[in-house]
Amino acid sequence: MGGIRGRLLLFFGTLVAIICIGLGVGATIIASMALESEIEKAIPQKAVDASKLITSMIDAQFTFLEGVAKIEVIQDPTIPIEEKILIMQEEHAKSNFSRLLYADTEGKAYASDAYLRTNAVVNVSARNYYHSALSGKRSIMEPTLSVNPDDNGAMIIVYAVPIYHNNQTVGVLIAVGQAAFLNNIAESIHYGKTGYSYIVNKDGVVIAHRNVDFVVNQFNPIEEAKSDVSYNSLAAQFRRMINKENSFGEYKINGVDMYVGFAPVESSDWSVAVTIDRAEVLEAIPVLRNTLIVGSIVALIIGLMAAFLIGRSISAPIKNITETVKIISTGDLTPVVPQDIMNRKDETGEIAVAINNMKDNLKGIVSAMTLNSQQVATSSEELLASAEQTMDATHQAAQSAQEVAEGSERQVISADETAKAMEEMTIGVTKVAESSMNIAESASDMTGRAKEGNLALKQTIIKMDAVKEGTESTAAIIKTLNEQSTKINDIIQIITNIADQTNLLALNAAIEAARAGEAGRGFAVVADEIRKLADQSSSSAGQIKELIHIVQQHTQKAFHSMEQNQNVVSEGTQMIENVEIIFAAIMESIQNVSGQIEEISSVSEQMSAGAEQVSASVHDLAGIARTSADHMQGLAATSEEQLATMEEVTKLSENLLNMADELKHIVEKFRV
Repeated sequence: MGGIRGRLLLFFGTLVAIICIGLGVGATIIASMALESEIEKAIPQKAVDASKLITSMIDAQFTFLEGVAKIEVIQDPTIPIEEKILIMQEEHAKSNFSRLLYADTEGKAYASDAYLRTNAVVNVSARNYYHSALSGKRSIMEPTLSVNPDDNGAMIIVYAVPIYHNNQTVGVLIAVGQAAFLNNIAESIHYGKTGYSYIVNKDGVVIAHRNVDFVVNQFNPIEEAKSDVSYNSLAAQFRRMINKENSFGEYKINGVDMYVGFAPVESSDWSVAVTIDRAEVLEAIPVLRNTLIVGSIVALIIGLMAAFLIGRSISAPIKNITETVKIISTGDLTPVVPQDIMNRKDETGEIAVAINNMKDNLKGIVSAMTLNSQQVATSSEELLASAEQTMDATHQAAQSAQEVAEGSERQVISADETAKAMEEMTIGVTKVAESSMNIAESASDMTGRAKEGNLALKQTIIKMDAVKEGTESTAAIIKTLNEQSTKINDIIQIITNIADQTNLLALNAAIEAARAGEAGRGFAVVADEIRKLADQSSSSAGQIKELIHIVQQHTQKAFHSMEQNQNVVSEGTQMIENVEIIFAAIMESIQNVSGQIEEISSVSEQMSAGAEQVSASVHDLAGIARTSADHMQGLAATSEEQLATMEEVTKLSENLLNMADELKHIVEKFRV
């Protein structure tokens, strides 16, 4: 689960699960609400329909009764009651009433089924329905137990309509029917499997119900709730019915939750209610829930498969690129990013192309560094060889200068001796001649050694020129290497900028994914992996930059060393040129001495006569010899200094060679 594929599986699996659960719960809630909303509309409408049905059936009863009341025999108060009874019997046979009664204005009622047999008269003057009909209105008495033995204690319902004659109420026509009529109406109204209806009067008493016991016992939940709180919810709905509301409600009875819709019955004080078990209304919800569960499982499987395929398509190339970058970070520039990854038209393809270009650029840079390091090493070796040769020549020149100085000292000694000899002219011309010969030999020896020293100086100058040219060539190569290193640093900076821009783009993608919410979490994961890859690229570029920085430091040191070498070589060359000038003066002095010695030899016979002149010449020769000795001492010191300088040049050349070898080892870390 640590890779992109695992994270996508976890993310999409969780997302699909959350969506499916959310959709399932939402759909269940919405379906429940929709069903409840539908039932809130349907049941009250069903109650309205039931109310209209009851009203129409009661109207039919009143219409029939009013038709009988309009029969002339019934209307005319002068016609005997017996004739009226006969007409009522005929009409009764056409109806479903139990009996018809004719009541006069005094409240005496004559029944169609009993008066002719028993002459029994019923006093209805105390009945509300009689007075209501006598006042010109339709009237109906709510179901009640009959006191007539012929009804056998059955529940009856009484209808009453006025009888008019000459636009005056002359009596009331009464019809007695079975209250089961209302129960039949209630039982005929169904809703679903368990739904049924019942009728309630203005006092909250059930007057029609599929359970006749409620009617017989005149069940009134409002009164029952006073002693039993379990009827409170039902009593609340009955109060709304009494208030003639056309609405919807819920109540609980006998532990069962019920929905109820109710509506008033026109032309009466009744309300009809249609009720149904809540469980039946919502029985489709479990089926819907199970269907959604199965669908959610299928969607989850499909989502996981899609996440697996998408994760593999994303993680595989990124993993391949990561392995390539890891190998490159070790210095091996031989791996190649697969072409199919570079051909992708997405960010992965762009990263692959960028890494491949970086690798190619590094290969070119490392190749150039390898070639330059080899050239630096070769030039350093040549410089070291030239420096060693120059040091040997300088050492020889120093030895020659030392020998010349020793000869000059001997010349000074001979000059002193000659002066003493001249002062002791008594010794004889022979000794003078011998001294002159010794001086001539010394002068000849000085001349030879001076020529050798002059020749050594010229060779030293030639070697110093070669050293100078080699130093300048090496300095140019090191300068080129430094410029190449600067270019490498610029390329590394470009790579770092690309990594920083990639990191910034990944950050922007993460921000946009966060704004997209749950739908953008997958892209946020991908953006986070891209950012990590950019960090790795930036880290690798930083390591390369550090290596290049080390190379630049060594190159700078080599360049400064070569500049110092150039200065030292220039100073050595100048010193040797000064030595050459001194050698020329020495040669000239020696030639002068040789000439004077020849003059001494030629005039040795005249020495006794010109002793003073010879003595002066000898003194001059001694001064010249001393001057020559001083110059040769300076030349020897200069040669020693030049020797020390060349030793320093040799050490610097060795350091340059070591730095070239170190650069070569650094470059060898890369495989191209």
